Amino acid sequence: IKILSVGRFTVKKDYLSSIKTIALLKNKYKNIEYTIIGWGELENKVRNWITDNNINDITEIVINPKNLNDYYIDSDIYLQTSIYEGCPNTVLEAMSFSLPTVLTDAGDNNILINDSEYLSQPGDIKGLYSGLNKLISSYELRIQNGSQNYKLVKQNYSINSFKNRYSKLIEKL
Repeated sequence: IKILSVGRFTVKKDYLSSIKTIALLKNKYKNIEYTIIGWGELENKVRNWITDNNINDITEIVINPKNLNDYYIDSDIYLQTSIYEGCPNTVLEAMSFSLPTVLTDAGDNNILINDSEYLSQPGDIKGLYSGLNKLISSYELRIQNGSQNYKLVKQNYSINSFKNRYSKLIEKL
C-alpha cells in the first residue's frame, strides 16, 4: 500500500505527525510504503525524523520530480497532516486521481472530505492512524473513498464548474 504526501518542508505541514503515524502503521503492516514529495527549509529535520522513527526502509523523499502525476497515479492513499491551510491544491490533485484521503482539519479540508473517520485534528496521531488503518485494511473502502473524492472534485472544482459559477456571477451583476 503506497501512501503519498506532497508539500513544502515547513512547520505548517507537520511532517513529524505523518512520520510518527507511518511508524505506528509499520508495526502492524509489512506492505506499506511512504513517499514524501517536497522541498524546503526543514528537509534535514524531516530526514532525521524518518531515521529517528525507524522508517527509512519504507520511506522515500522526492525533491522536484519530473512528473508529479506519476506519483499520484502510483499511490493508494493520500495523507496530509497540515496544522493550517487554505484550500489545499495537493488534496484537490489527489482527489482528482481518485485517491482516498486522510487529512487534518485544517483550512478547507473539512469541506473537501465528507467522512469524519478520515479527518483528524492537527497533531492527532491516533486519529490519523485510525483513518489510515481503515483504508489500508480494506481495498473496497479505498475504492469507495477515492470514487467519492473524484466525484466531489469533478462536481465542485473542475474547469466547467468554475466556468458555470463565474458565468452565473457575471449574469447576476
